[in-house]
Amino acid sequence: MFLEHAALQEDYGLCAVERADLAGVEIREPNDLFGQALILSAVNVIQWPRWFAANGVPLSPGVYALTFDRTYLALLAAVEGLGIALDSARLADSYLQRGDLVPVFTERRGIIAHAHHLVYPEVHGKWKKVERFVTWVRSEAAKFKRLPSKAGAP
Repeated sequence: MFLEHAALQEDYGLCAVERADLAGVEIREPNDLFGQALILSAVNVIQWPRWFAANGVPLSPGVYALTFDRTYLALLAAVEGLGIALDSARLADSYLQRGDLVPVFTERRGIIAHAHHLVYPEVHGKWKKVERFVTWVRSEAAKFKRLPSKAGAP
């Protein structure tokens, strides 16, 4: 079996620009997110409980404002100002580039995960269609090799 790590993924809290002031509530620390409308993307590699723990908060909300089983629905809900989504900067890239979403924290407070891999039987690696697919995946992954160093930076 052939296994290759294809790309890193950084997940952090994202919200609509209009919601960035969160109704005047200042968000400086992870604890400040309690009481905010958090959006859970149920199939993500990184979930809110893991994010809170990684940011020094041993507890996390047990109930979320919205729960989706599709990342794009969670991101769209955040774009619409319905709450704060914890999601992949890679998947949210177009929203971040357009300014539809912004990181909740200036320093992002993201979690980096090895979330994308190529896995297939080695013998299939000689097939032209597999070679084309692997080349395409590597090309797409190379676009994101360097994670942004500042919130909102490309």
